[in-house]
Amino acid sequence: MEQYWPFIVIVGSIIGFALGVVFSRRSIGDLRNNLEQQEALTEKHISESREARESLARTEAERDASKDQLRQVQEDRQSLKETFQAFSAEQLEKNRKQFLDHAEQRLGASEEKHVSELEKRHESIENQFLLFKDQMERFQDQHQKIEKSRTEAFTSLNEHVKQLSDQTLKVGEEARSLSTALKGSSQKRGKWGEMALENICEMAGMTEHCDFVRQDQDSGDKRPDLVVRVPGEGKIPIDAKVPYSDYERAIESNDPEERDRWFVAHGKTVRATMIELAKRDYPGQVGGRVDFTVMFIPIESVAAAAFAAQPDLQEEAIKKKILITTPVTLIALLKTVAIYWQQERLAENAQKIGEEASQLHDRLKKFCEHMGKVGINLNRAVKTYNDAVGSFEGRVIPKARTIENLTAKAGGDQLDSLKSLDGVARSMSPELVDPTSIDSEVIDHVPAEED
Repeated sequence: MEQYWPFIVIVGSIIGFALGVVFSRRSIGDLRNNLEQQEALTEKHISESREARESLARTEAERDASKDQLRQVQEDRQSLKETFQAFSAEQLEKNRKQFLDHAEQRLGASEEKHVSELEKRHESIENQFLLFKDQMERFQDQHQKIEKSRTEAFTSLNEHVKQLSDQTLKVGEEARSLSTALKGSSQKRGKWGEMALENICEMAGMTEHCDFVRQDQDSGDKRPDLVVRVPGEGKIPIDAKVPYSDYERAIESNDPEERDRWFVAHGKTVRATMIELAKRDYPGQVGGRVDFTVMFIPIESVAAAAFAAQPDLQEEAIKKKILITTPVTLIALLKTVAIYWQQERLAENAQKIGEEASQLHDRLKKFCEHMGKVGINLNRAVKTYNDAVGSFEGRVIPKARTIENLTAKAGGDQLDSLKSLDGVARSMSPELVDPTSIDSEVIDHVPAEED
């Protein structure tokens, strides 16, 4: 509208001029005044029109500048928006990566420590298990040996008892068959007695616990024919005696009175032999804790005749710490000692089993302590992981989602949540674990971020 102002002024001037003509009747002075007024008004309008054009030009220039500024602002806003979005996503990813790296480093260090410790525990447990397995195998072997020994001992006892009578009859028959040989010198009878003593030891199964002493014919040393070792460092000296001369005369005599006299003499001879044997103090010579000597008469009938002629012979011999035996009673004595040896072996095996069981108990206790420590460390590792997950979920995730909402990036991939662990290692029974053996070290947890 303003651009038509000059034309309007001109048209107005013309109209004014026409009106002046119409009103020419008015005075020239009035016309001149009006003309001057019109000229002044025209100049004024022209000036105003010029100013209006200049103002319009300035306004259009300002409008164009404003459009350029608005376009630049819009471009800057878009660029700033894109920059902010990129910076937010990059910073969020950087913070997330830094947190995960930090958590991974802490958890990795904790995991490496626990893995190393678990490997050591595993190796220790394997060693303990191997020792435990070895102890169990040894225990089973010892148990089987004991059961086998016990079974053999009791199953063979009846056989030994049964064989005893057979062997006694055999010894008696051998004694009768050798009666002719016994009619010789006392040295020959002594040799035969030693042989009979060896046979009886073999029959009783005591050869490994018997020490035979061969008598030197020219030696004056008086030593027992046999030393029987008994459990507990005991030793039983046994000396074979064959007082046969008077007995032989008695059984060969046809006169009853003469036979009785020879039997009485035989009894006295056996008594004198017993007294002489007591004076030698064989228990003191061989040592040990047994304080009696066994006098072995290898022929049952010879001993029976002496006991018949001297009823108090055995009683007196006991007082002098002499035990007069025959093949039957000596076999019974040696069998008793053999049973003692079996019981000694059983006791030793039982002691070994007790020691093995004690070691097994100690190793099982140590094994349980190691397993208890493994469980505690597993629980600590789980707690450390759960603390890190809790820090991530409570501190990082809410801020990340807030940034996503502000940057209108909700449609993109969101951060994955970490799942906590609920498993807890089962504790060992208190009676299996020594509380003082478990250390009190504390594993550092991953620290939570501050607001």
